Amino acid sequence: MKASPALRLENLSVSFGDVPAVQDLSFDLAPGATLGIVGESGSGKSISLRALMGILPSAATINNGRLWAASDEIPLSGKRVRESRRRRLAMVFQDPSAALNPVMRVGDLIAEVPRRALGRSAADSRRIALDLMRQVHLPDPERMARAYPHQLSGGQRQRIMIAAALATEPEVLLCDEPTTALDVTVQAAVLDLLAEIRAKTSLATVFVSHDLAVVSQVADDIIVMRRGEVVETGSALSVLREPREEYTQMLLNSVISLPSRDQEVSPPKELSAKGSAGLRAQGIEVRYARTDRPALAGVSLDLHPGRIHGLVGESGSGKTTLARVLTGQQHPDAGSVSLDGAELGRRRSRAQLRAVQMVFQDPHASLDPRMTIRQTLTELLKLNGLKGKAALENRCRELLDQVAMPDWALDRVPGQFSGGQRQRIAIARALAVDPQVLVADEPTSALDVSVQASVLDLMARLRDEFGLSILLISHNLAVVHEICDEVSVIHQGEIVETGLTREIFAHPSHAYTRQLIESVPRLRTEAS
Repeated sequence: MKASPALRLENLSVSFGDVPAVQDLSFDLAPGATLGIVGESGSGKSISLRALMGILPSAATINNGRLWAASDEIPLSGKRVRESRRRRLAMVFQDPSAALNPVMRVGDLIAEVPRRALGRSAADSRRIALDLMRQVHLPDPERMARAYPHQLSGGQRQRIMIAAALATEPEVLLCDEPTTALDVTVQAAVLDLLAEIRAKTSLATVFVSHDLAVVSQVADDIIVMRRGEVVETGSALSVLREPREEYTQMLLNSVISLPSRDQEVSPPKELSAKGSAGLRAQGIEVRYARTDRPALAGVSLDLHPGRIHGLVGESGSGKTTLARVLTGQQHPDAGSVSLDGAELGRRRSRAQLRAVQMVFQDPHASLDPRMTIRQTLTELLKLNGLKGKAALENRCRELLDQVAMPDWALDRVPGQFSGGQRQRIAIARALAVDPQVLVADEPTSALDVSVQASVLDLMARLRDEFGLSILLISHNLAVVHEICDEVSVIHQGEIVETGLTREIFAHPSHAYTRQLIESVPRLRTEAS
């Protein structure tokens, strides 16, 4: 007799008013198996998980669908929807910083789950919490249990989230982009942890992500979604190796990945003679109060005109601190920054500030939500000395054309655009003051693979057309390998390796660089 699936979903349909968000989603998930759900933003991935978990926003309506855990049907809506999922389903969210209570110690946070959900005593709940912290390989659980979320690293916070999810001994774990914001080494550790838990407990998993390389490493089966509909489904190998649908093929073609370890790497492209560096940082040191280790310890970096220089390293390595120093937002405790041989002191002139511009990771936060794009660009153009209504209008249109955005975008506000469009607008804003250098801090980390590829193509075109120097800060080594001419690796505030990108990736000399490269997930299209 065939065993019941750990989770069965039939014809789930969810809408927001008259707008469908999910349409007729169905699947069977066997015990111990992992189902990957992939697609771009707005495809219905996260809404599907929230419907399964019974935590849809109030504006959402479930129009149809039935759900079973093992052989028991559980409601998709109603007063007891969350209670019906206890010891059945648990969820790991994308951003543990937002999901964890910032005023609770993490040990108490985990212990609260078995105490409330399972009725365990306070002493039992604390014992369970410490056991789970050991299970997810957190160091010194007794000490760490007394910490607050902000005192932990991103990877540690995600492990706390996983421990809290496991506290109800669920049959199915729902993972919503659990590794998207993590460094490659931490991401690899979290994926290994999930695989280890699945092997030990036969825990069934639904893994949602827009990163096909990650999904290819964990999933037995894959569902591809677009605009709320299932486009393609099948075994992971069949979908990734021989995709039937054009949309799936487009997603796979957009994946930026490192060459396989046994694949021959093409030689680096010819670069023009360096000459003098456009932007040069020498011996930069930065210390923060109440920390033993400096954020930056004698960092030197040259950015040459017409080149993209990658800066890679884990969270806390000093990447963003260096970006703030280069753009004049932060003063170093020692060292100097110069542009075309002229030192940029503590009080930069307006021209020097305009020359080095920053593109931030989250354009939604960096663009004024109340100002139209025309107002945002016009304000900067006026500060740059441009006058006259016609001249301002023409320059605004020219800037949007440079970042491949239509003219009608000028009369809209940032909230009316997708993430990729907002990032293009943020780049246009940086270009409005005619900079020599762009410092881009994780500009593609939260974008879908297809949008990510288009933003990288844009940056390469700006380099080639305008001779810009671009510093691309990223924890995505595949992105850096794809677009950067040169790369520097930063670890604990020090540059440990620098050189031509293809040479560094082909023959890394530092152990930390090798560790980063080995941790990058490759798109798997063959059986392991």
